[in-house]
Amino acid sequence: MRMNKILKNPLSLRQKTWILVTSVIIVSLVGVLFLTNYLYERFYIDKQIDLLIARGDLLTELYFDDETTMEEFIDRVEWMNRCAEANVLFADNLQFLLGNEPGAGKSDKLITLEESKILQSGQSIKVVRRQSSFEKPIMGVAVPLLDEEGCLLGVIFLYKTLAEIFEPFQTTRTWIL
Repeated sequence: MRMNKILKNPLSLRQKTWILVTSVIIVSLVGVLFLTNYLYERFYIDKQIDLLIARGDLLTELYFDDETTMEEFIDRVEWMNRCAEANVLFADNLQFLLGNEPGAGKSDKLITLEESKILQSGQSIKVVRRQSSFEKPIMGVAVPLLDEEGCLLGVIFLYKTLAEIFEPFQTTRTWIL
């Protein structure tokens, strides 16, 4: 008879309450982790892309400024490459970005042929891929420089490694876990 009583009610009310409280806490923490991760990717990464495009637009304005020489523009690109949180490349030849220049290997391809067509139409592109020439996955943007007739004069390529982008969030993620 005692065995039947134990099998019918194996957990006390106090134990059930603790299990419920613990379950709610675990589900809440997992939910917060997923929500934070989603918001991070949704907003922070979008913000990083917007910042890269804004820097590319600033360089575009400088490129087309009548008072700026090509040497001053290249100096500004190099300065931004050193000081900004992103790496900056200027290519006055689309073949450089396609990896078709003499001496360039297939791994030196920064953009695809389809992306080059988008650039030639005057639209900026976003790039997220593993780039073997940088040895790490990158996220970047390519901003075209077009003349009045719509001919492509050059491309400003700004990028960051994905490790740099995700690094600020690692301590928060570890803390939440």
